[in-house]
Amino acid sequence: MATIKYHNAYDENGILVDINDVVKEERHLHTYKCIVCGETLLPRMGEERAWHFWHEKNTKCNGETYIHKLAKIRLKEKFDNSKHYNISYRGKNICGKENCCLRNHSCEENGYITKDLKEIYDTATIERDYKGFTADILLSDSRNPSQEPIFIEIFVKHKCEQEKLESGIKIIEIRIKNEDDIARIISKNTIEEYFYKKEAVRFYSFDSEAKIRMVSYIYRYAENGGCQKGEIKRIPCNKSAFKLYQDSTLELNAVFKTNSGWVDSWHIAKWLQENKHRYACINCKYYHNNRCYLYKKFGTPEHPLSDFAQTCQYYRFPEVLHFNDDGLYVKEVGGAYKHFPDFKVAIVRDESFTDYCFFKKKCDYFLQYKLDNYNVILYDSTKETNDEFCFGYAESRGIENGNYFKYDGVKQYKEMNDLLPVVNAAIIFWDGNSEEIRSFIAKAKSRNIKVGIVDYTKE
Repeated sequence: MATIKYHNAYDENGILVDINDVVKEERHLHTYKCIVCGETLLPRMGEERAWHFWHEKNTKCNGETYIHKLAKIRLKEKFDNSKHYNISYRGKNICGKENCCLRNHSCEENGYITKDLKEIYDTATIERDYKGFTADILLSDSRNPSQEPIFIEIFVKHKCEQEKLESGIKIIEIRIKNEDDIARIISKNTIEEYFYKKEAVRFYSFDSEAKIRMVSYIYRYAENGGCQKGEIKRIPCNKSAFKLYQDSTLELNAVFKTNSGWVDSWHIAKWLQENKHRYACINCKYYHNNRCYLYKKFGTPEHPLSDFAQTCQYYRFPEVLHFNDDGLYVKEVGGAYKHFPDFKVAIVRDESFTDYCFFKKKCDYFLQYKLDNYNVILYDSTKETNDEFCFGYAESRGIENGNYFKYDGVKQYKEMNDLLPVVNAAIIFWDGNSEEIRSFIAKAKSRNIKVGIVDYTKE
Protein backbone atom coordinates (compact mmCIF):
# COMPACT_ATOMS: atom_id res chain seq x y z
CA MET A 1 0.00 0.00 0.00
CA ALA A 2 1.30 3.44 -0.89
CA THR A 3 2.15 5.84 1.93
CA ILE A 4 -1.08 7.19 3.37
CA LYS A 5 -1.39 10.94 3.76
CA TYR A 6 -3.60 11.81 6.71
CA HIS A 7 -6.39 14.13 5.57
CA ASN A 8 -8.44 13.83 8.77
CA ALA A 9 -7.74 14.55 12.43
CA TYR A 10 -9.49 15.32 15.72
CA ASP A 11 -9.51 18.97 16.73
CA GLU A 12 -9.24 20.22 20.30
CA ASN A 13 -12.98 19.51 20.78
CA GLY A 14 -12.73 15.92 19.59
CA ILE A 15 -14.47 16.70 16.31
CA LEU A 16 -13.22 14.94 13.18
CA VAL A 17 -11.91 17.57 10.74
CA ASP A 18 -10.98 17.23 7.07
CA ILE A 19 -7.83 19.16 6.07
CA ASN A 20 -9.78 20.79 3.24
CA ASP A 21 -12.15 22.33 5.80
CA VAL A 22 -9.31 23.99 7.72
CA VAL A 23 -8.98 27.73 7.14
CA LYS A 24 -5.33 28.25 6.28
CA GLU A 25 -5.03 31.58 8.06
CA GLU A 26 -6.57 30.14 11.25
CA ARG A 27 -4.75 26.81 11.41
CA HIS A 28 -2.52 28.00 14.29
CA LEU A 29 -5.59 28.71 16.43
CA HIS A 30 -6.40 25.02 16.71
CA THR A 31 -4.71 21.81 17.77
CA TYR A 32 -5.09 18.49 16.01
CA LYS A 33 -4.54 14.90 17.09
CA CYS A 34 -4.20 11.63 15.22
CA ILE A 35 -7.35 9.50 15.27
CA VAL A 36 -5.19 6.38 15.74
CA CYS A 37 -2.29 7.14 18.07
CA GLY A 38 -3.51 10.37 19.64
CA GLU A 39 -0.28 12.21 18.91
CA THR A 40 -0.21 15.81 17.74
CA LEU A 41 -0.71 16.43 14.03
CA LEU A 42 0.24 19.60 12.18
CA PRO A 43 -1.57 20.86 9.07
CA ARG A 44 0.66 21.02 6.02
CA MET A 45 -0.98 23.50 3.64
CA GLY A 46 1.59 24.43 1.04
CA GLU A 47 1.22 25.46 -2.57
CA GLU A 48 2.95 22.56 -4.31
CA ARG A 49 1.83 19.44 -2.45
CA ALA A 50 -1.67 18.30 -1.54
CA TRP A 51 -2.75 19.48 1.88
CA HIS A 52 -2.56 16.92 4.70
CA PHE A 53 -1.83 16.45 8.38
CA TRP A 54 1.57 15.14 9.50
CA HIS A 55 2.88 13.80 12.77
CA GLU A 56 4.89 16.37 14.70
CA LYS A 57 7.01 13.62 16.23
CA ASN A 58 8.41 10.49 14.64
CA THR A 59 5.81 7.81 15.19
CA LYS A 60 5.07 4.23 14.25
CA CYS A 61 1.46 5.14 13.56
CA ASN A 62 0.20 2.83 10.81
CA GLY A 63 -1.49 4.17 7.68
CA GLU A 64 -3.50 0.99 7.25
CA THR A 65 -4.91 1.34 10.76
CA TYR A 66 -5.69 4.99 10.05
CA ILE A 67 -7.73 4.10 6.95
CA HIS A 68 -9.50 1.30 8.83
CA LYS A 69 -10.50 3.55 11.72
CA LEU A 70 -11.44 6.51 9.52
CA ALA A 71 -13.73 4.27 7.47
CA LYS A 72 -15.51 3.09 10.62
CA ILE A 73 -15.98 6.66 11.85
CA ARG A 74 -17.27 7.97 8.52
CA LEU A 75 -19.62 5.04 7.92
CA LYS A 76 -21.08 5.42 11.41
CA GLU A 77 -21.54 9.16 10.81
CA LYS A 78 -23.29 8.37 7.54
CA PHE A 79 -25.68 6.00 9.32
CA ASP A 80 -26.34 8.39 12.22
CA ASN A 81 -27.00 11.40 9.99
CA SER A 82 -28.97 9.78 7.17
CA LYS A 83 -32.72 9.39 6.92
CA HIS A 84 -32.18 6.31 4.73
CA TYR A 85 -29.32 3.80 4.69
CA ASN A 86 -29.88 1.58 1.68
CA ILE A 87 -28.16 -1.64 0.68
CA SER A 88 -28.48 -3.57 -2.57
CA TYR A 89 -27.18 -7.09 -3.22
CA ARG A 90 -27.66 -9.94 -5.65
CA GLY A 91 -30.72 -12.09 -5.11
CA LYS A 92 -34.18 -13.04 -6.35
CA ASN A 93 -37.18 -10.74 -6.12
CA ILE A 94 -40.57 -12.41 -5.80
CA CYS A 95 -43.95 -10.74 -6.14
CA GLY A 96 -45.53 -10.38 -2.71
CA LYS A 97 -49.09 -11.04 -3.98
CA GLU A 98 -49.00 -14.72 -3.06
CA ASN A 99 -52.70 -15.38 -3.64
CA CYS A 100 -52.87 -13.73 -7.06
CA CYS A 101 -54.66 -16.02 -9.52
CA LEU A 102 -52.43 -14.75 -12.36
CA ARG A 103 -49.18 -15.65 -10.62
CA ASN A 104 -46.71 -17.15 -13.10
CA HIS A 105 -43.03 -17.60 -13.92
CA SER A 106 -42.49 -13.88 -14.60
CA CYS A 107 -43.48 -13.04 -11.02
CA GLU A 108 -39.94 -13.97 -10.01
CA GLU A 109 -36.72 -12.51 -11.36
CA ASN A 110 -33.06 -12.61 -10.52
CA GLY A 111 -31.56 -9.21 -9.86
CA TYR A 112 -30.82 -7.14 -6.79
CA ILE A 113 -32.54 -7.01 -3.42
CA THR A 114 -32.74 -3.49 -1.99
CA LYS A 115 -33.46 -2.64 1.65
CA ASP A 116 -33.42 0.49 3.79
CA LEU A 117 -31.58 -0.47 6.97
CA LYS A 118 -32.86 2.62 8.81
CA GLU A 119 -36.32 1.02 8.71
CA ILE A 120 -34.92 -1.90 10.72
CA TYR A 121 -32.02 -0.47 12.78
CA ASP A 122 -31.50 2.77 14.69
CA THR A 123 -28.06 2.31 16.28
CA ALA A 124 -24.54 1.99 14.87
CA THR A 125 -21.77 1.09 17.31
CA ILE A 126 -18.04 0.85 16.56
CA GLU A 127 -16.15 -2.19 17.90
CA ARG A 128 -19.09 -4.03 19.45
CA ASP A 129 -19.07 -7.71 20.51
CA TYR A 130 -21.76 -10.17 19.48
CA LYS A 131 -21.76 -13.98 19.77
CA GLY A 132 -18.02 -14.12 20.40
CA PHE A 133 -17.10 -11.86 17.46
CA THR A 134 -16.25 -8.16 17.33
CA ALA A 135 -17.89 -6.08 14.61
CA ASP A 136 -16.11 -3.10 13.11
CA ILE A 137 -19.58 -1.51 13.10
CA LEU A 138 -22.59 -3.24 14.59
CA LEU A 139 -26.06 -2.17 13.51
CA SER A 140 -28.74 -2.89 16.09
CA ASP A 141 -32.22 -1.72 17.03
CA SER A 142 -32.88 -0.26 20.48
CA ARG A 143 -36.62 -0.57 19.85
CA ASN A 144 -36.34 -4.33 19.27
CA PRO A 145 -33.37 -5.87 21.10
CA SER A 146 -34.19 -9.30 19.67
CA GLN A 147 -33.61 -8.03 16.13
CA GLU A 148 -30.62 -9.85 14.62
CA PRO A 149 -27.81 -7.28 14.12
CA ILE A 150 -25.70 -6.65 11.04
CA PHE A 151 -21.90 -6.42 10.99
CA ILE A 152 -20.18 -3.91 8.71
CA GLU A 153 -16.58 -5.05 8.25
CA ILE A 154 -13.81 -2.91 6.74
CA PHE A 155 -11.30 -4.75 4.54
CA VAL A 156 -8.08 -2.75 4.02
CA LYS A 157 -5.42 -5.45 3.73
CA HIS A 158 -6.91 -8.26 5.76
CA LYS A 159 -10.21 -9.88 4.84
CA CYS A 160 -12.78 -10.74 7.45
CA GLU A 161 -11.81 -14.04 9.10
CA GLN A 162 -13.49 -17.10 7.64
CA GLU A 163 -14.94 -18.22 10.98
CA LYS A 164 -16.83 -14.95 11.27
CA LEU A 165 -18.08 -15.16 7.67
CA GLU A 166 -19.39 -18.67 8.29
CA SER A 167 -21.06 -17.80 11.61
CA GLY A 168 -24.43 -17.06 10.05
CA ILE A 169 -24.28 -13.41 11.12
CA LYS A 170 -25.32 -10.96 8.41
CA ILE A 171 -22.10 -9.28 7.29
CA ILE A 172 -21.37 -6.49 4.81
CA GLU A 173 -17.67 -6.51 3.97
CA ILE A 174 -16.42 -3.31 2.31
CA ARG A 175 -13.00 -3.11 0.73
CA ILE A 176 -11.25 0.23 1.34
CA LYS A 177 -7.87 1.20 -0.12
CA ASN A 178 -7.66 4.89 0.59
CA GLU A 179 -9.60 7.96 1.67
CA ASP A 180 -11.01 8.40 -1.82
CA ASP A 181 -12.76 5.03 -1.46
CA ILE A 182 -14.27 6.17 1.84
CA ALA A 183 -15.47 9.45 0.34
CA ARG A 184 -17.00 7.66 -2.64
CA ILE A 185 -18.92 5.19 -0.51
CA ILE A 186 -20.32 7.71 1.96
CA SER A 187 -21.34 10.00 -0.91
CA LYS A 188 -23.76 7.36 -2.19
CA ASN A 189 -27.27 6.75 -0.98
CA THR A 190 -26.82 2.99 -1.29
CA ILE A 191 -24.11 0.46 -0.46
CA GLU A 192 -24.34 -1.73 -3.54
CA GLU A 193 -22.66 -5.02 -4.25
CA TYR A 194 -22.23 -4.58 -7.97
CA PHE A 195 -20.83 -1.07 -8.26
CA TYR A 196 -17.40 -1.86 -6.92
CA LYS A 197 -14.65 -3.57 -8.88
CA LYS A 198 -13.16 -6.92 -7.87
CA GLU A 199 -16.03 -7.70 -5.51
CA ALA A 200 -15.09 -4.79 -3.22
CA VAL A 201 -18.44 -5.05 -1.40
CA ARG A 202 -19.63 -8.50 -0.37
CA PHE A 203 -22.77 -9.60 1.47
CA TYR A 204 -22.81 -12.72 3.64
CA SER A 205 -25.77 -14.61 5.19
CA PHE A 206 -28.39 -12.22 3.79
CA ASP A 207 -31.71 -13.59 2.57
CA SER A 208 -31.40 -14.63 -1.06
CA GLU A 209 -35.08 -13.88 -1.77
CA ALA A 210 -37.21 -10.82 -1.14
CA LYS A 211 -40.94 -10.31 -1.52
CA ILE A 212 -41.67 -7.00 -3.22
CA ARG A 213 -44.31 -5.23 -5.24
CA MET A 214 -43.64 -6.39 -8.79
CA VAL A 215 -45.22 -5.57 -12.14
CA SER A 216 -44.93 -8.45 -14.60
CA TYR A 217 -46.69 -9.20 -17.87
CA ILE A 218 -49.79 -11.22 -18.71
CA TYR A 219 -51.71 -11.72 -21.96
CA ARG A 220 -54.97 -10.02 -22.90
CA TYR A 221 -57.50 -11.28 -25.46
CA ALA A 222 -60.40 -9.07 -26.49
CA GLU A 223 -63.32 -9.49 -28.88
CA ASN A 224 -66.45 -7.69 -30.00
CA GLY A 225 -69.46 -9.78 -30.97
CA GLY A 226 -67.36 -12.92 -31.26
CA CYS A 227 -64.70 -11.31 -33.48
CA GLN A 228 -61.20 -10.94 -32.12
CA LYS A 229 -59.99 -7.35 -31.73
CA GLY A 230 -56.46 -7.28 -33.07
CA GLU A 231 -53.60 -9.36 -31.76
CA ILE A 232 -53.41 -10.90 -28.33
CA LYS A 233 -51.21 -8.42 -26.49
CA ARG A 234 -48.99 -8.37 -23.46
CA ILE A 235 -50.09 -6.02 -20.70
CA PRO A 236 -48.81 -5.24 -17.17
CA CYS A 237 -50.47 -7.36 -14.51
CA ASN A 238 -51.57 -4.26 -12.58
CA LYS A 239 -54.07 -3.54 -15.36
CA SER A 240 -55.60 -7.02 -15.24
CA ALA A 241 -58.79 -5.94 -13.46
CA PHE A 242 -59.89 -3.45 -16.14
CA LYS A 243 -61.14 -3.83 -19.69
CA LEU A 244 -58.83 -2.16 -22.18
CA TYR A 245 -61.46 -1.61 -24.91
CA GLN A 246 -64.62 0.39 -24.48
CA ASP A 247 -66.54 -1.56 -27.14
CA SER A 248 -65.38 -5.07 -26.24
CA THR A 249 -67.95 -7.72 -25.36
CA LEU A 250 -65.40 -10.14 -23.89
CA GLU A 251 -61.88 -9.73 -22.56
CA LEU A 252 -59.72 -12.47 -21.09
CA ASN A 253 -56.53 -12.51 -19.03
CA ALA A 254 -54.26 -15.45 -19.78
CA VAL A 255 -50.93 -16.75 -18.45
CA PHE A 256 -48.94 -19.93 -18.43
CA LYS A 257 -48.49 -21.01 -14.83
CA THR A 258 -45.78 -23.59 -15.39
CA ASN A 259 -43.74 -22.40 -18.36
CA SER A 260 -42.80 -19.30 -20.31
CA GLY A 261 -44.79 -19.95 -23.46
CA TRP A 262 -46.62 -17.33 -25.50
CA VAL A 263 -50.42 -17.29 -25.44
CA ASP A 264 -51.81 -17.13 -28.97
CA SER A 265 -55.15 -17.41 -30.76
CA TRP A 266 -55.08 -21.22 -30.80
CA HIS A 267 -54.85 -21.33 -27.01
CA ILE A 268 -57.78 -18.95 -26.67
CA ALA A 269 -59.86 -20.79 -29.29
CA LYS A 270 -59.43 -24.09 -27.48
CA TRP A 271 -60.25 -22.49 -24.13
CA LEU A 272 -63.44 -20.93 -25.58
CA GLN A 273 -64.49 -24.34 -26.89
CA GLU A 274 -63.93 -26.09 -23.57
CA ASN A 275 -65.23 -23.39 -21.25
CA LYS A 276 -67.73 -21.35 -23.28
CA HIS A 277 -68.79 -24.12 -25.72
CA ARG A 278 -68.02 -21.80 -28.60
CA TYR A 279 -66.92 -23.17 -31.94
CA ALA A 280 -65.94 -21.22 -35.05
CA CYS A 281 -65.31 -22.48 -38.57
CA ILE A 282 -62.17 -20.38 -38.76
CA ASN A 283 -60.67 -22.70 -36.12
CA CYS A 284 -61.62 -25.91 -37.95
CA LYS A 285 -58.94 -28.00 -39.62
CA TYR A 286 -61.09 -28.18 -42.78
CA TYR A 287 -61.54 -24.43 -43.18
CA HIS A 288 -59.04 -22.59 -45.45
CA ASN A 289 -59.11 -19.48 -47.59
CA ASN A 290 -62.58 -18.51 -46.36
CA ARG A 291 -64.21 -21.77 -47.45
CA CYS A 292 -65.08 -25.18 -46.06
CA TYR A 293 -63.22 -27.89 -47.96
CA LEU A 294 -65.85 -30.51 -47.08
CA TYR A 295 -68.65 -28.81 -48.98
CA LYS A 296 -68.41 -31.17 -52.02
CA LYS A 297 -67.92 -34.38 -50.07
CA PHE A 298 -70.42 -33.87 -47.26
CA GLY A 299 -72.61 -31.02 -48.48
CA THR A 300 -71.54 -28.47 -45.90
CA PRO A 301 -71.83 -24.79 -46.91
CA GLU A 302 -68.90 -23.68 -49.02
CA HIS A 303 -68.89 -20.32 -47.22
CA PRO A 304 -70.54 -21.10 -43.87
CA LEU A 305 -71.85 -18.45 -41.48
CA SER A 306 -69.67 -17.78 -38.45
CA ASP A 307 -71.82 -19.89 -36.09
CA PHE A 308 -72.22 -22.93 -38.38
CA ALA A 309 -69.47 -24.77 -36.49
CA GLN A 310 -71.72 -24.86 -33.40
CA THR A 311 -73.80 -27.63 -35.00
CA CYS A 312 -71.39 -29.06 -37.57
CA GLN A 313 -70.66 -32.74 -36.93
CA TYR A 314 -67.40 -32.56 -38.91
CA TYR A 315 -65.81 -29.76 -36.91
CA ARG A 316 -62.32 -30.73 -35.78
CA PHE A 317 -59.80 -28.63 -33.91
CA PRO A 318 -56.53 -28.72 -35.91
CA GLU A 319 -53.37 -30.41 -34.74
CA VAL A 320 -51.36 -27.22 -34.46
CA LEU A 321 -47.58 -27.67 -34.71
CA HIS A 322 -45.94 -27.35 -31.27
CA PHE A 323 -49.30 -26.56 -29.67
CA ASN A 324 -49.17 -27.02 -25.90
CA ASP A 325 -51.66 -25.63 -23.41
CA ASP A 326 -50.30 -27.38 -20.31
CA GLY A 327 -50.39 -24.91 -17.42
CA LEU A 328 -52.55 -22.38 -19.28
CA TYR A 329 -54.78 -20.30 -17.02
CA VAL A 330 -57.50 -18.04 -18.43
CA LYS A 331 -59.87 -15.76 -16.52
CA GLU A 332 -62.58 -13.47 -17.81
CA VAL A 333 -62.14 -9.78 -17.00
CA GLY A 334 -64.99 -8.64 -14.80
CA GLY A 335 -64.06 -5.00 -14.31
CA ALA A 336 -65.27 -2.01 -16.25
CA TYR A 337 -63.39 -0.24 -19.02
CA LYS A 338 -60.69 2.18 -17.85
CA HIS A 339 -58.80 4.58 -20.06
CA PHE A 340 -55.03 4.66 -19.57
CA PRO A 341 -53.51 7.67 -21.34
CA ASP A 342 -50.20 7.21 -23.14
CA PHE A 343 -47.01 8.22 -21.36
CA LYS A 344 -44.05 8.12 -23.75
CA VAL A 345 -40.53 7.79 -22.35
CA ALA A 346 -37.19 8.14 -24.11
CA ILE A 347 -34.42 5.82 -22.93
CA VAL A 348 -30.98 7.43 -23.47
CA ARG A 349 -27.80 5.53 -22.65
CA ASP A 350 -24.05 5.95 -22.92
CA GLU A 351 -22.54 3.22 -25.07
CA SER A 352 -20.26 2.27 -22.17
CA PHE A 353 -23.19 1.53 -19.87
CA THR A 354 -23.80 -2.24 -19.93
CA ASP A 355 -25.43 -3.17 -16.59
CA TYR A 356 -28.92 -4.39 -17.55
CA CYS A 357 -29.95 -5.32 -13.99
CA PHE A 358 -29.14 -1.80 -12.81
CA PHE A 359 -30.96 -0.42 -15.85
CA LYS A 360 -34.08 -2.40 -14.97
CA LYS A 361 -33.91 -1.33 -11.34
CA LYS A 362 -33.72 2.37 -12.21
CA CYS A 363 -36.48 2.15 -14.82
CA ASP A 364 -38.70 0.48 -12.20
CA TYR A 365 -37.92 3.34 -9.82
CA PHE A 366 -38.72 6.14 -12.28
CA LEU A 367 -41.81 4.42 -13.71
CA GLN A 368 -43.27 2.90 -10.54
CA TYR A 369 -46.28 5.27 -10.41
CA LYS A 370 -46.68 5.65 -14.17
CA LEU A 371 -47.09 1.90 -14.73
CA ASP A 372 -50.25 1.92 -12.59
CA ASN A 373 -51.96 4.86 -14.24
CA TYR A 374 -50.67 5.15 -17.80
CA ASN A 375 -50.01 3.15 -20.92
CA VAL A 376 -46.23 3.49 -20.83
CA ILE A 377 -44.44 3.42 -24.19
CA LEU A 378 -40.63 3.27 -24.39
CA TYR A 379 -38.50 4.76 -27.15
CA ASP A 380 -34.82 3.85 -27.20
CA SER A 381 -32.30 6.37 -28.50
CA THR A 382 -29.93 3.74 -29.86
CA LYS A 383 -29.65 3.10 -33.58
CA GLU A 384 -30.98 -0.44 -33.29
CA THR A 385 -34.75 -0.85 -33.48
CA ASN A 386 -34.95 -3.65 -30.89
CA ASP A 387 -32.16 -2.72 -28.53
CA GLU A 388 -31.76 -5.41 -25.86
CA PHE A 389 -32.09 -2.95 -22.98
CA CYS A 390 -35.26 -1.09 -23.97
CA PHE A 391 -36.86 -4.02 -25.78
CA GLY A 392 -35.97 -6.48 -23.01
CA TYR A 393 -37.33 -4.23 -20.28
CA ALA A 394 -40.54 -3.55 -22.20
CA GLU A 395 -41.01 -7.30 -22.70
CA SER A 396 -40.42 -8.09 -19.02
CA ARG A 397 -42.96 -5.50 -17.85
CA GLY A 398 -45.59 -6.07 -20.52
CA ILE A 399 -45.39 -2.49 -21.76
CA GLU A 400 -45.11 -1.15 -25.27
CA ASN A 401 -41.86 -0.64 -27.13
CA GLY A 402 -42.40 2.27 -29.51
CA ASN A 403 -39.36 1.53 -31.69
CA TYR A 404 -41.21 -0.11 -34.55
CA PHE A 405 -41.04 0.51 -38.29
CA LYS A 406 -43.91 2.22 -40.02
CA TYR A 407 -45.62 0.39 -42.85
CA ASP A 408 -43.66 2.37 -45.42
CA GLY A 409 -40.42 1.02 -43.94
CA VAL A 410 -39.35 4.37 -42.49
CA LYS A 411 -38.30 4.52 -38.85
CA GLN A 412 -40.37 6.65 -36.51
CA TYR A 413 -37.25 8.72 -35.81
CA LYS A 414 -33.73 9.02 -37.18
CA GLU A 415 -31.65 10.61 -34.43
CA MET A 416 -31.85 11.07 -30.66
CA ASN A 417 -33.21 14.61 -30.94
CA ASP A 418 -36.06 13.38 -33.15
CA LEU A 419 -37.55 11.89 -29.98
CA LEU A 420 -38.07 15.31 -28.40
CA PRO A 421 -41.43 16.07 -30.07
CA VAL A 422 -42.62 12.53 -29.28
CA VAL A 423 -41.94 11.87 -25.59
CA ASN A 424 -43.26 13.12 -22.25
CA ALA A 425 -40.19 12.14 -20.23
CA ALA A 426 -36.66 10.78 -20.54
CA ILE A 427 -34.57 8.40 -18.43
CA ILE A 428 -30.89 9.05 -19.05
CA PHE A 429 -27.91 6.88 -18.09
CA TRP A 430 -24.93 9.21 -18.45
CA ASP A 431 -21.42 9.58 -17.05
CA GLY A 432 -21.38 13.32 -17.69
CA ASN A 433 -19.02 13.23 -20.67
CA SER A 434 -21.12 12.85 -23.82
CA GLU A 435 -21.81 16.28 -25.30
CA GLU A 436 -24.58 14.80 -27.45
CA ILE A 437 -26.44 13.64 -24.34
CA ARG A 438 -25.72 16.95 -22.58
CA SER A 439 -27.33 18.78 -25.51
CA PHE A 440 -30.31 16.39 -25.48
CA ILE A 441 -30.86 17.07 -21.75
CA ALA A 442 -30.80 20.84 -22.29
CA LYS A 443 -33.25 20.63 -25.19
CA ALA A 444 -35.54 18.28 -23.26
CA LYS A 445 -35.69 20.63 -20.27
CA SER A 446 -36.38 23.59 -22.55
CA ARG A 447 -39.46 21.68 -23.76
CA ASN A 448 -40.52 20.96 -20.15
CA ILE A 449 -39.91 17.24 -20.68
CA LYS A 450 -39.39 15.43 -17.38
CA VAL A 451 -35.79 14.20 -17.16
CA GLY A 452 -34.40 11.57 -14.80
CA ILE A 453 -30.60 11.42 -14.91
CA VAL A 454 -28.61 8.48 -13.56
CA ASP A 455 -24.84 8.94 -13.23
CA TYR A 456 -24.03 5.23 -13.19
CA THR A 457 -20.38 5.94 -12.28
CA LYS A 458 -21.42 7.35 -8.89
CA GLU A 459 -24.52 5.41 -7.98
